[in-house]
Amino acid sequence: IEMRIGDIHEEIDKAVAAGERYDVVAVFGVLYHLMDHLRLFTGLRRLGPKLILVDGEFLQRPGAVIQLSRERTDKPLNALPQVEGQSEAVKGVLSFRAMEVMADCLAFDLAWSDWDAIEDRSGVPDYFRKKGARRGTCVLRPRGT
Repeated sequence: IEMRIGDIHEEIDKAVAAGERYDVVAVFGVLYHLMDHLRLFTGLRRLGPKLILVDGEFLQRPGAVIQLSRERTDKPLNALPQVEGQSEAVKGVLSFRAMEVMADCLAFDLAWSDWDAIEDRSGVPDYFRKKGARRGTCVLRPRGT
């Protein structure tokens, strides 16, 4: 496991340019802080992983949408400023369907984890919300592998 700190898109572009390849990539808790989700998954696809694990917050809406909102940049777990001195960053939260559309267009097979099958829900209530956004987990595998 290697931890890198930097702009996610720039780091992926550097890794691709260097010819790096990865078997497994984890995308945990970052999706809803981003605006260019398609760029992220396109870059990850170019790294040649056999598996991408995704865990994040997704909208429970019927269409393939990305909901934009603002997030304070002075809180440690929030989005980083996109420009110097910015107190609020724009973030985009994908719907479950939007994640599926992007995966399909990038030739990934997608499988969602069935969180509703979990009986002990203590400590993870955000995976079981009935309205708005809730956390979800999926696995992406390149088609044909």
